[in-house]
Amino acid sequence: MASIIINLLLILFVLPFVIYLLVYFHHSGKVEILGSGRKPLQFLKGRKIYYWPHYKYGINGKLNTVASYQYGKTKDYRPRREMLIGYDGGQFAIDWFEDANVIIPDDAPIIVAQHGINGGSSESYLQHIGLRCIREKKWRFVCVIFRGCCGTKLTTLRTYNGGYSEDIHQTIKTINQRYTNSKIFILGYSLGANTITKYLGEQNSKYRPICVYKQVAEHDPVPKQVVAAVSVGNPFDFYAINKVLSFKEQTFIGSGYMKYLNSNMQLMKTHPRIEEIQAIPKGKVQAKDYDEIITAGIFKYENLDQLYIDASSRQFIDGIRIPLLIISTKNDTISLFNPAFDKLARYDILGRDGNENDNVSALVFPSGGHIGLFSAFSTKKRVDEELILQYFQYYLDSHDD
Repeated sequence: MASIIINLLLILFVLPFVIYLLVYFHHSGKVEILGSGRKPLQFLKGRKIYYWPHYKYGINGKLNTVASYQYGKTKDYRPRREMLIGYDGGQFAIDWFEDANVIIPDDAPIIVAQHGINGGSSESYLQHIGLRCIREKKWRFVCVIFRGCCGTKLTTLRTYNGGYSEDIHQTIKTINQRYTNSKIFILGYSLGANTITKYLGEQNSKYRPICVYKQVAEHDPVPKQVVAAVSVGNPFDFYAINKVLSFKEQTFIGSGYMKYLNSNMQLMKTHPRIEEIQAIPKGKVQAKDYDEIITAGIFKYENLDQLYIDASSRQFIDGIRIPLLIISTKNDTISLFNPAFDKLARYDILGRDGNENDNVSALVFPSGGHIGLFSAFSTKKRVDEELILQYFQYYLDSHDD
């Protein structure tokens, strides 16, 4: 009888551990390299990459994503804010990461970053790499803030969308004029990853945007000092993503939009359809409701589908003329590299049938959620961050005059 009890106890305690290991190793292993041999992957010098997700968060994409926003933040750190005037006369902010104890050379490279939806420079994923850049690498790091986000206020009735590229262009031109001897790198996360990808490709793409921003209309190119870019957690296709988001996910994003709207109500109350969005019960506003009622009209789109298709970076990738490294995961619910999406999507991103863009490659991790590629035993170390810094260093050395 005692042996039976012991065996049952062993099964009770050992079986869950065995199941955990099976699931863990299913989400571990070799990182898929797409676009091998192209320019963005030269920094790897042929080496393979293996990923072992965080033991606690890594095997669950959504849990991993939540953790990625919680860990790695220095709560008492504040960057230096600079206000710029956009082409339409509206204000937007750029946040410079600085440290009084660090002297950065005048010709140091500059990373221009773009954050995710309704976020800002205080996001842990940005703050962690930003402080490393200035303290360890002695590089400059600046984050472009989407209008009305991160404590800023709208000064015109122009908000932002995932394809709005005028402010990033103006920022880069301003920085380029200020630091004429510095190389510039671009880094985007989530919605910001889509923005910077579209920005890099829209000038030369075969696809002509419906909403033509100033730099595209005037054929004002990406400055030559921009050397390389990284796109992390890029959704690529808002139209496709909108079709698969659950009601819970839609309302989660929608609640963030409503906070954004309420914090900018002084101007947003003049929107012709403001009463329509306010009529939806609290907690029931979906992201697609907000974008259809509010965002689409601001940017002169006829409907939601037109906004989502035109703002997506997917169709502009053919026009990218500098090395762009895409970092994504297979358990990111809003990534086209997730197996839930049509396999052809990744080929559309990376090119097919002889239309490959030699400037675009991807590293697709077996897990890591939306933005949360922690190392196996630490939330203080991010694997993608290490790769990003290695990548930028390679292109800095390759373009060192």
